[in-house]
Amino acid sequence: MRAYNYNMFLWRLKVRQHTSSILLALAIGLIAGVAISFLLRLTLMSSVVWLLLAGLLAILAFVWRSTFAIGMAVVAGGLLGCFRTNFTTVDIQNVQSLNGQVVQVAGVVFEDPDTKEDGSLTLKLNNLEVAGRALSGNVYIGKLGRQDIKRGDHVELYGKLSDGFGNFSAAMYRPKVDKVTRPTPGDLAGRARDWFGGLVRQVVGETEASLGLGYLLGQRRSLPSSLVEVLKITGLTHIVVASGYNLTVLVRFSRRLFMRVSRFAALFFALLLVVCFIMVTGVSPSMLRAGMVSILSLLAWFYGRKFHPINLLVLVASATLMLSPSYIVDLGWLLSFGSFAGVMIYAPMLQAYFFGRKKKRGFLVQILFETISAQLLVLPILVFAFGQVSLVSVFANLLILPTIPITMLLVFATGLSVLTLPWLGAAMGWCTGLLLDYHLMVMNYFGSLEWATATVQMGWLGAALCYALLIALGLYLKRVTKIDLLNSNIID
Repeated sequence: MRAYNYNMFLWRLKVRQHTSSILLALAIGLIAGVAISFLLRLTLMSSVVWLLLAGLLAILAFVWRSTFAIGMAVVAGGLLGCFRTNFTTVDIQNVQSLNGQVVQVAGVVFEDPDTKEDGSLTLKLNNLEVAGRALSGNVYIGKLGRQDIKRGDHVELYGKLSDGFGNFSAAMYRPKVDKVTRPTPGDLAGRARDWFGGLVRQVVGETEASLGLGYLLGQRRSLPSSLVEVLKITGLTHIVVASGYNLTVLVRFSRRLFMRVSRFAALFFALLLVVCFIMVTGVSPSMLRAGMVSILSLLAWFYGRKFHPINLLVLVASATLMLSPSYIVDLGWLLSFGSFAGVMIYAPMLQAYFFGRKKKRGFLVQILFETISAQLLVLPILVFAFGQVSLVSVFANLLILPTIPITMLLVFATGLSVLTLPWLGAAMGWCTGLLLDYHLMVMNYFGSLEWATATVQMGWLGAALCYALLIALGLYLKRVTKIDLLNSNIID
C-alpha cells in the first residue's frame, strides 16, 4: 500500500502541466517577491546573477512542465520580483537619505494637479532628479502657491524634503518654484478633455458639469472639496475617478454598438476607446489595472477564449508590479484589485448562492450584489488606511449606479450638441442637469446623515485576518455553488 501511494505521488509529480499554469505560478512568485523585497527593503539582489538564475529556472519550468516545475516557476518569479524591486528600493532609500534637507527637485507632473479651496496646488512628480541625481519613484508636492501647472509639465522646485507615504518616496510642502516648462505639443489628450469640458459647462451648472465629467472622464479633481467629502462618506468615489467602472461602461457600450458591423470592428473600436480613455485620464495605478484587464478581456473574447478572473487578476497584478514595484503599497492600486475581485469573483458566487446558478437575475439585483461584494473586498483596506466605514454605501450605490450609463451618454451628447447644434445643446444640457441634480440630491441626503459612517480602528494584522476569512468564505461559496467563474467576463 505504501509502495502504491509512493508511486502515485511520483506519477503526479510527472503530470505535464499546461503552459498557462507555469505562467500563473511565475506571476504568483513575482508578486510575492516584490512584496517581500519592497516591504523588507531588501537591497541585496542587484547582481545580474539573480536575473540569470531566474531566467534559467523559468526556461526549465516551461520546458519540463511537470508538477515540480510549478515550484520552479514560483521561485523564478520570486527572484525576478526581488531583482526588479531592488532598484526601486535603492532609489527610495537614496531619496529618504535627503529627508530634512533643503534640495532641488525636478520632475514631470504625471497626474492632474489638485486645486484646494485656498487655491494652493498638490502635484505628483515622477521622472525625478533630486539634488542633481536621476532617481525612480514619485514625490508628493503639497501646498504649492497659485501656479499655471498642468499634467505633463516639467517643474523644478526648491524646498525641504520630508517623509513620504504610500508609493511616494518623499514629500515636499510649500516649495519655491524655480521653473515650469511645458513641452511642445504637450499633453494633447488633456487639452482635448479640458476643451470638451468647457463645452459642457456652457449649458450645465458648474457643480453638475464637474460631476458629469467625473463620470465620463474620471475628472475628479475639478469637483468641489465639499462634494469630494460627500462622495467619500457615501462610498461613491469610485464612479468619479479614472477606474475600472468608467472604462467598463464605455467598453461594453462600444463593443455592443459595433458588433452590428463586425466582430473585428467591435474589437478595434473598443481597444481604441481604452487607449484614448487612458490618454485622457492619465496612467494612474488603478487606470493601468483597468486598462490591462479590459484589453486582455477583449482579446480573449475576440479569439473565443475565456480568462478565469483569478488568473486575470494575478497576471495583471504581476505585470503592473514589473512596471512599478511601488504599486504594492499604493492605496489606489490595492483598492482597484480589491473591487475587481469583488465584482468578478464574489458577486457571481453570492448571486448563485442566494438565487441558484441558472435563475436569471435582474439588473438591480446584479448591481446590489456587485456593490456589496466590491465594498466587502475593499473594506479591510479602507478601515486600515482611514479607520472609517460607510454605512450608507450600498443604498447610495443602488440609487445612482443604474443611471450612470445614461448619464455618461447624456454628458457626451451634450458636449457634442453644443459644438454642432447649440439649440440642441441647450436642451440636452437641461436634461443632463436634471439627472445630475437627482444624483446630487441622493449624495447630499446620505452624506448628511449623522450615522452615515462608523469609526473602526484596525492594524495590518487585523486586515490580514479579515482577508483570510474572506478567502475561506470564497472557498466555501465555490464549493457550495459549484459555479464556473470562467463565465464571469467584465466586458459582457
